[in-house]
Amino acid sequence: MRSTDRLGAGAVALALSLAGCGGTAGAVAPPAPPAAPTAAPAEAPPSDARASSRALDALDKSLVGGDPSALAAEVRELARTAPAAEKPFLERLEGLIRALAAGGGDVDATLRVAVQGLAQLEPLARHVDTRVGLAMRTHSMAIAATGSAGGEAADAIAVGMSQRLEGDFPDEPRALAVRASVMRRIEGDLAGALARARRCAGALPVCEKLVEALTAELGAPRCAGAELRAGFALHRGTAGGAHASAPRRLEVGGAPMWIAEAPAIAGSDVEEMVGDGGTLLITLTPGSRSKLDAFLSQSTESDAAAVIFTEGAARGVATRLVPMLRGKLLLTSDSRAPLHLEAVCARVRRGLADR
Repeated sequence: MRSTDRLGAGAVALALSLAGCGGTAGAVAPPAPPAAPTAAPAEAPPSDARASSRALDALDKSLVGGDPSALAAEVRELARTAPAAEKPFLERLEGLIRALAAGGGDVDATLRVAVQGLAQLEPLARHVDTRVGLAMRTHSMAIAATGSAGGEAADAIAVGMSQRLEGDFPDEPRALAVRASVMRRIEGDLAGALARARRCAGALPVCEKLVEALTAELGAPRCAGAELRAGFALHRGTAGGAHASAPRRLEVGGAPMWIAEAPAIAGSDVEEMVGDGGTLLITLTPGSRSKLDAFLSQSTESDAAAVIFTEGAARGVATRLVPMLRGKLLLTSDSRAPLHLEAVCARVRRGLADR
């Protein structure tokens, strides 16, 4: 994937999904999450947020191939005529656009700079519209950074920002929508996300859609680790040919695969498995969560794969492997050898209520 494709997806995906909410849409030490504000930000009339909203639009354009010099100049002009309270935010945002332009073509480094820069902007934001815009973009950037060296730090920043947004504006529907999205996509707290989505469903269409999606996810089929079939094992591998880390060849669904001799995840590592229809979400036990580290680089490789075995036979192939917070690994099936929960679980339950 080209850098602008991945950055563009991260910059605008959530902004588009929340468009109805108002507003506009190398080894580096990971940035620390910003400190929580000591007090709620001072409210300003909506007109005072217009320059900041336009500046955030300029940031989006800079991430999808816009001319950074022209866009930075546009933000500088906005700062020249903006209310005094907005000037520090705009000046810092101009600097972020220039810093992103200086990063070259390394998309992971660009994402780290972008997320850290958005975190530094948060204390300078003076209006709820601006705070919502920052949180939306930070969440999207964290999703885009999944699997990169700075992905975990980006997740922590997105979570912290959404928590502070909700804490400062507890009755704001847009704050609830952002918090619900972060809880769903990054934290994996579906019940908490559903509670917030229900609170804003009457005000925002996106919250109504979240309620539908989360209700379906919470009712999805699942099994506990103790309910897996005997011999469960997930082997990392590739469809691209044998190499030192994946020497074992086999055919699954009529296609050749090469996998590691030893499993990356065994049945004893699994706390729960959820989903079907080609997508499975594995939650590892607390003591096994460090095993996800092996999947960080693999999640960005185009020919990466994993094969799941039970009872000595290959049951399906995953061609997209995304490590997430709280020890979760998202698997998307290869259509030629789809993963079905019934093939790996001795007992399948329907939703959380079926205990």
